[in-house]
Amino acid sequence: MRWEGGLETVTVWIADIAAEDRLSIVEAALKTAVPQLAARLHWASDAPEGWRILRHCRVWHWTGGGITSREIMS
Repeated sequence: MRWEGGLETVTVWIADIAAEDRLSIVEAALKTAVPQLAARLHWASDAPEGWRILRHCRVWHWTGGGITSREIMS
């Protein structure tokens, strides 16, 4: 899914999910990753210009039965 607001773009990409993990991953994503993404986008809308002109990437991973996230500097 893509959202574009002017020159800013947000891309959400979901890799293939094993059928046996699908329900757990979807539930964890809705509980953890989606609220974190929403909060991040809200914060980013008022972030300092110096932060906004740089490219940012945050990745959420399914690891050990839960979701973790990290920032990837580019």
